[in-house]
Amino acid sequence: MIPGRYERIELTPSMPQGIMHAHPLILHEDGRLEMCSVMGTWKKTDEYTLQFEYGPVKEFVHIEKGTDFGSKKTTVMLAGLNSRGVATWGKKL
Repeated sequence: MIPGRYERIELTPSMPQGIMHAHPLILHEDGRLEMCSVMGTWKKTDEYTLQFEYGPVKEFVHIEKGTDFGSKKTTVMLAGLNSRGVATWGKKL
C-alpha cells in the first residue's frame, strides 16, 4: 500500500511558512525513491513511520490514511521533518 506516486511539498523553514517546493515523489517496491532528479532510499521503521535518505539528508515521515479532499478519496498521507529542519507533507496520488 505504501509504494507508489505521491505529491510532496516542502515548507519554508522560516516564518511565515509557505510552500518552498512541490514535486512528485515515487516510492518503489524495492526501497528506492525518486524526487525529480534526486534519488535515494526509503524504508518502513515501524507501523506508522518511514525513513527517507537522499544525499546527506535523512527524513522521517509519519504515515496515516486520510481523505484527499480534492478527489474525495481515502489515500495515504505523509507528514514529517528532515535532518535540515524542513517540514514536509505529502499524499499518495
